[in-house]
Amino acid sequence: MLNLEHILRFAIVAQELSFTRAAKRLNVDQPWLSRQIMHLEGQLGTELFHRKARKIELTETGLEFLECAEKLHEVSQILLEKSDEIRRRRRIYIKVGVAYSAYWFDSRGVLIDEFEAEHPNLNLETSVSELSELVLDQIRSGAVDVGIITEFGSVDDPSIECVPIEHVVPTLSIPKEDPLAYAEHVALSDLHDRNVAVSSSARQTWDQHPAVTGWISDVGAHPAVIPEGRRFMFEAARRHRLVVLNLSAYEFPPTDDFVRRAVDGPCPTGDICLVRLRTGSSPAAERFWRHGMAYASQK
Repeated sequence: MLNLEHILRFAIVAQELSFTRAAKRLNVDQPWLSRQIMHLEGQLGTELFHRKARKIELTETGLEFLECAEKLHEVSQILLEKSDEIRRRRRIYIKVGVAYSAYWFDSRGVLIDEFEAEHPNLNLETSVSELSELVLDQIRSGAVDVGIITEFGSVDDPSIECVPIEHVVPTLSIPKEDPLAYAEHVALSDLHDRNVAVSSSARQTWDQHPAVTGWISDVGAHPAVIPEGRRFMFEAARRHRLVVLNLSAYEFPPTDDFVRRAVDGPCPTGDICLVRLRTGSSPAAERFWRHGMAYASQK
């Protein structure tokens, strides 16, 4: 009987037309992979590859066999995805991914604390990522069941379900020595020619998030990129006397040498959102999602 694993490995070698590249792709030893294919050829009683000095080519039989092998490969991928979905549904614990920009909001803490109080027998694990997009990637891969992110616009992925649970209204933190610190009203346009702290991750995604960062160029301010990321941005702002656009009232607590001001006029706004895949939710994760939906309906 043919070994299905051998057939799947043959398909990878045929796609790469190189035992070396195929072995690297499969993360296996190249000589071992060659022996696996030779064993398959022995079972079939024919060669699947012409082996030349520096390259390999499919034989006519190899081309014919590849058509079926690729179909098997496609089915195996579908089975792997389905098995991952089944495992997620059977979890007795919940993994929640939180974007750093959403971490300080009341809704994140209240939602998790209330759920844990109501379901003490369920194990809830929380991980924090620098970007909301990284949390979405974790959801797509199945690394987390549910995410809490900051969204300025909408999630452009039909496989992701998104529910707002808290509105984001940014404020400005301004060094006390800046004349704007004494103004009753401060608009973003008043920041012309000033240095505004921006995390490196936000600067890298400038084009994808114009509502959050595009205004800096529009008003003629200067982005001061903080390479360590947003969680270190506020300490850098204190040290280098930079203006900061706060996404949360708790993200950058006022100190004696900074003042917090509401933004007068147009300002980027968004939402703290609960997100998940539309399919494959475990019973435990489904409970957390329903809890979040009930929380959102009360806001």
